Amino acid sequence: MNIQEYQAKVKLKVWVNNLSPEELVKCAKQCIGLLEYLDPEKQTEEIQLNAVTLNGEAIRYIENPSESVQLAAVKQNKDATQYIKNPLEAVQLLAVKQKKWICYPTY
Repeated sequence: MNIQEYQAKVKLKVWVNNLSPEELVKCAKQCIGLLEYLDPEKQTEEIQLNAVTLNGEAIRYIENPSESVQLAAVKQNKDATQYIKNPLEAVQLLAVKQKKWICYPTY
């Protein structure tokens, strides 16, 4: 990453963290990378749900996602479990159910 890219990321982080709670909720419905820049203490469950519903992989930026956030992320992207440190059993089962396994007979 060059200095211009770094400066742009710092500016974006400052901008995101200065948004009002209402603006954050609205932005989480539309901005795929929001949680990457949003401080963890500002991540309400509503913001987290909006973000993972848009992009399940956004769960990688959530420190301790609730069961509902984990389920929403896996519903959006069955591979989101790889970003959850300790996925709950219900979340693991949902991920397995969503994967389309093709079995080929062996002779």
